[in-house]
Amino acid sequence: MPWLFLYSALSIPLFYAVGMAFGKSSNFAVIDFWRFWVVHLWVEDFLELFTTIMVAYIFVLLGVVRARVANIIIYMDIILYSIGGVIGTMHHLYFSGAPAIHMALGAFFSAMEVIPLVLLTYEAWRFMQLGVAGGEKSMFATPSSQFPHKWAVMFLIAVGFWNFLGAGVFGFLINLPIVSYYEIGTQWTANHGHGALMGVYGMLAMRSSFWSMNIGLAGCSSSTSSQLACSS
Repeated sequence: MPWLFLYSALSIPLFYAVGMAFGKSSNFAVIDFWRFWVVHLWVEDFLELFTTIMVAYIFVLLGVVRARVANIIIYMDIILYSIGGVIGTMHHLYFSGAPAIHMALGAFFSAMEVIPLVLLTYEAWRFMQLGVAGGEKSMFATPSSQFPHKWAVMFLIAVGFWNFLGAGVFGFLINLPIVSYYEIGTQWTANHGHGALMGVYGMLAMRSSFWSMNIGLAGCSSSTSSQLACSS
C-alpha cells in the first residue's frame, strides 16, 4: 500500500505535465486535446485515485479498515479508472455533437468512479458503529479519550460522502443532455463543483469545525443565493 501511495503521488505531476505539451503556435485542436487530458484524466482520474489510496492507507493505520479490504478497494478503483475512466471522458462531448450513446456511457462510467471510495467510507462507518446492535455505545458517541482519532475518521468519512454526492450524484445530473442544454454553467454545475472539490480535497485539509463546514457545504448546494455567497 505505501508503494501504491507513492506511485499515485508521482502520477499527479506526471499527468498534469501534459497540459504543457504545446506552445504558442500550436493548433487549437492540439491545445484543447491536452487541456482535455488535464480536465478529465488528471482531475477525475489520478487525483481521485490518490485520494482513495490516501484515505485507505490512513484508515488502515488507524485500525478502522482491514488491510485486505483496503487493498481490494484500491485495486477496484484502479480497474474502474483504467478501463471505465477512458469511456467516462465522453461525458464532455455534448457540445461537439457526439451521439447520445456517447453521453450516456460517459455519464454512467464517470459516476461509477466514486463507488470504491464510497465502499471504503461505508466500511469505516461500520467500524465506528460497532456495538450499537448490542445496545452498547458506538465509537461515534464515545468521548474522544476512548477513541482519540474519532474526528480524523469523521473528516475522512466526509470526504467519501461529499465525493459521492458532489462528484457522483451532481456530476451525473449535469451530464444529462437536458441539463447540459439548459443549465450548463449555472446552479447544477456549481453544486457539482463545490461538492466534488470539498469532498475530494477540501475535507482532507480541514482540522476543525467539522459540522459547521458540512452544514455550510450543504447550504451551498441548496439554493442559487447560497451559491453566490459560497463562491464569494
